[in-house]
Amino acid sequence: MDSRKLFGDFPTTEEIAIQSLRGLIPDIISSNERFNSNFYLLQWLKAQKLNPEKTETMIRKSVQWRQDNQIESGWTDETFLDFLEKFGFVFGTDKDQCPVVCFPLGGKDYRKGISTYGKKEWVLYWAKFYAQVEDRIFTHNKQKNDETQRINYDSSTELVFIVDSKGLSAIQMASLDVLRLSIENVTNFVNYFPSDCSE
Repeated sequence: MDSRKLFGDFPTTEEIAIQSLRGLIPDIISSNERFNSNFYLLQWLKAQKLNPEKTETMIRKSVQWRQDNQIESGWTDETFLDFLEKFGFVFGTDKDQCPVVCFPLGGKDYRKGISTYGKKEWVLYWAKFYAQVEDRIFTHNKQKNDETQRINYDSSTELVFIVDSKGLSAIQMASLDVLRLSIENVTNFVNYFPSDCSE
């Protein structure tokens, strides 16, 4: 479809990019309703500097990775809920009702967490938690743009992320498992979630 028919005679740069991306992933849009949201597509595009082709590649890799690892299922599993209680973030909103996540880095025994849940599950639990955070951003952007007629770069709000390192133990960060798996977690977040960290 011509972007002018969807967004008007003078579409913004973001609207043109969204329309181009839609043309590249019709199969994904038809199988996952979330990707039918222009504001969700904009989040992914922003992670790839509004490049539709790079965004398509990122989305396809993410969709496959999430399916292979069942990232968006098992959220009510008792062990995962136990993980959230011990290691999860604190949610809130700012004055504009944008989602805010505070991560109290200190006071947690990451070495014990890894040994308790296992290395593979530790990484997957963090990914599942990222997906829950993404859900909050998606809902916020949908509500925020309920009456929006035109799309620009700021139509899709990013997450406000606060890290509180008070009380962080040097012993925890000296653990090779903690460091290695932390790097793996950050890599998964950057590669498989629509975050500006990809820039």
